[in-house]
Amino acid sequence: STLKAQKAQEKLRNVLSKRQQLENSFSNLKGKAIGAAATAGSAILPLKAYAEAENAAVQLKVAMMDSSGAVGENYQKLVKLANELGNKLPGTTAEFQEMMTTLKTQGISDTAILNGVGKATAYLGVMLKKTSSDAALFTAKLQDATKTSEKDMLGLADTIQRAFYLGVDSENMLSFFSKVSPVMDMVKKSGLDFANTFAPMAVMLDQAGMRGEAAGNAMRKVFQAGFDVNKMKKANEEFKTTLNFLTKEGEFAGLENFYKQLDKLKKLSTSDRVMYLKKAFGDDAETQQLIAVLMSKGSDGYKEVVEKIQKQADLQKRTDAQLGTLSNTWEAFTGTM
Repeated sequence: STLKAQKAQEKLRNVLSKRQQLENSFSNLKGKAIGAAATAGSAILPLKAYAEAENAAVQLKVAMMDSSGAVGENYQKLVKLANELGNKLPGTTAEFQEMMTTLKTQGISDTAILNGVGKATAYLGVMLKKTSSDAALFTAKLQDATKTSEKDMLGLADTIQRAFYLGVDSENMLSFFSKVSPVMDMVKKSGLDFANTFAPMAVMLDQAGMRGEAAGNAMRKVFQAGFDVNKMKKANEEFKTTLNFLTKEGEFAGLENFYKQLDKLKKLSTSDRVMYLKKAFGDDAETQQLIAVLMSKGSDGYKEVVEKIQKQADLQKRTDAQLGTLSNTWEAFTGTM
């Protein structure tokens, strides 16, 4: 019986030994398979990134082609700018090339993109959490609405991000400036100067619950009514007041005077004030709401918002701070790789 037990144990040891050999072989095969997969994956990722960048570069080239099918020397400059932005900011070279393409299809010139619009768009995209293409659409429409020169685009981007951090949604800001843009000719302001003057009003009206489109449209109506000399004269005579937003030469007398004139309405009785506003500015709800907000806030309220905007960190500081986060540093690094 002892001999049988010894033989049984020997058989068991042989079986266990073979099992161990099989397990070792399986582990080796598994390790090789994982290694092969990792190697294949590491090869696929840069190939995929290269293909995306190449496709984006071709799309940009197509957007820049003239009637003969040729592209100018600015093509390489735009590609270089896209590379620089991709190496510094979150996002890939391909995404910034797509941004350039979108700007081109929106009618932005090569020189404008190279002279500030491209960089402003990329920085705004970081601040407003927009994709490169969405940031391009936003910036192109905003430049068109405000008639801002290419050299002032970084300044405009700075103003917009300051308003954004005071609670104004970027689309509300765009809607506001799109609707209020006819006022530019009346106040003899345009571009960055116009944006800086009216951005505080956009903030005030947004905080009062007015949507950008409604606020901009109402602002346009109020200014247009203020230039209707005969209409204003009749309203003044009927209610024995002297509201006048214009100089003797018929030009806009400035925002300080604008608020000073609105203050005169406070001297009227509630009944007369309601009737005066209807007669001078019309009876639609958005115009009445806008005047109520501007009268309530007054010149001091406007100056307070201006001060808050000025105290906000500028675009460069905020961009640098965001780029310092681990996730953004990693994203920029992987974009470079």
